[in-house]
Amino acid sequence: MAAEASWFTLQSWVVRLLVPLAVAMFAVIGLWVLTTGSTWSFGVRAHTASAIIEVPESTELKWDLSGALLCVRKSLDFEAALQPVEANDVYAACGSRRHLAYRIHPEQELMGVLGTGLAASSSEGSTSAHFAILDQRKLVIALTPSNSRGVALRLEDIDQPIGLIEQPVMIVLDLSEPGRDRLFPYLGVLRVGDDVSPSARALLEAGEIQIYRAAGDTVGGRALVESVELMLGDTIRLGAETQNGETRHPRGFVRVSPAVEGERLLMDLVGYGIAEQIKVDRFGEAGFAMRPSRWARLTNSDPFVLVSLIVVGLLSLLAGLAESRSLIMSRPSSPPKDEGAT
Repeated sequence: MAAEASWFTLQSWVVRLLVPLAVAMFAVIGLWVLTTGSTWSFGVRAHTASAIIEVPESTELKWDLSGALLCVRKSLDFEAALQPVEANDVYAACGSRRHLAYRIHPEQELMGVLGTGLAASSSEGSTSAHFAILDQRKLVIALTPSNSRGVALRLEDIDQPIGLIEQPVMIVLDLSEPGRDRLFPYLGVLRVGDDVSPSARALLEAGEIQIYRAAGDTVGGRALVESVELMLGDTIRLGAETQNGETRHPRGFVRVSPAVEGERLLMDLVGYGIAEQIKVDRFGEAGFAMRPSRWARLTNSDPFVLVSLIVVGLLSLLAGLAESRSLIMSRPSSPPKDEGAT
């Protein structure tokens, strides 16, 4: 019995030495998780009348422009490929008599191309694309180049280029006529909604921000951490994130359906990005940063969860050894056997 007690005592001392080390590691990792910045996968879903996307020149996006109006300040060199709009109809089409308007026939399969697709152009600027629903029947996309080339848009036919638009341009789509949904994929810094003001005409109506973490044990490879609903008039911003020297921009798409009589016309916007937080500006408040809570950051940190399991296991082992030792010590010792007895 003395040998067994000594053995359990040795084990108890070993476990008692390991427990403080594990607890210290538990505290250090928890403090590290809470104080260091970490990136998360964000998902944005919004019903909005306004969105602004800064498309980097290093990417290349293609949009279907069939049936669209192009409003510019200077005449285009490739007028033969387009249908000029009469001067009397320019104001109704573009909202200003200072513009020139060109119509793309619905049967013309012209594509608008943003960016060059060349990684070497990543430092040369971007093109701002401002989406807005106006008058409940028109989608207006205002393109403003800020790149070194000054190119807002490149027009292409199915098999050949048409020309470059080297000036700001407005793309106007009439949604009052029956047709199909319009999809506009994007990649770039994202801003959804407009600031609330007396002159604001296009606001974010509703939406949701979702935060995900990588999870190899799920079907989609990610798991939902938290979500928050957006309110009427909110403005959200999701920027680019640099990881290992590579800039990663948010990506997603904008969908616009034909107008339906009696229903409010809005864009459906879906976006995904990697960032430490999403900035949300709310009317009447200073705004806030959408990020996971402290508890969510701890419980979704693999090192913290692993050390927590180790601490729990050591404590359970220590409790088991203490119980076993108490049982051995309480067991009555057998009297010595008398060898001379018969």
